[in-house]
Amino acid sequence: MRKIILIILWGALWLGGCKKQDEHSQFHQFKNGVWERFEFVNFEFPVHDARQRWDIYLVLRYNESFQGRLLPLNIEMVTPSGDSRVKDYNLFLRSVNNDEITGERSDGFYEQKVLTHPQFSFSEKGICKFEIENLNSNYFTQGILEIGFILEPSSN
Repeated sequence: MRKIILIILWGALWLGGCKKQDEHSQFHQFKNGVWERFEFVNFEFPVHDARQRWDIYLVLRYNESFQGRLLPLNIEMVTPSGDSRVKDYNLFLRSVNNDEITGERSDGFYEQKVLTHPQFSFSEKGICKFEIENLNSNYFTQGILEIGFILEPSSN
């Protein structure tokens, strides 16, 4: 009887160790839906498997009180090996043609999900860091509710 239980436990541990890593996500909420110009937003994600490929998405949640058409951002990613990748993004939150809000409508807000790093793999284990800077010329950017990242195991 003990052998059967040990075999079942060993099998469960073995199967659990072979599964792909799950999605990781983190979000930062802005107090009163306002993102101050020099309020940098930082995230840290653990990297446990350097062989795993990730699709990395930036997610922005906002509402109608956002003024203007686009939100310019600067994103820096620092990998566990210390490599730094910096890129600017212009998220169009309103249509260029008719000034309507873009993005997927959800429970009282809109959401944009942007693939920033497709099929990205890390060269070593450790902590991956992200820093997001709001490059909007206004000191207060109204209507920004949350910003975050989702790391999903790549399907390829």
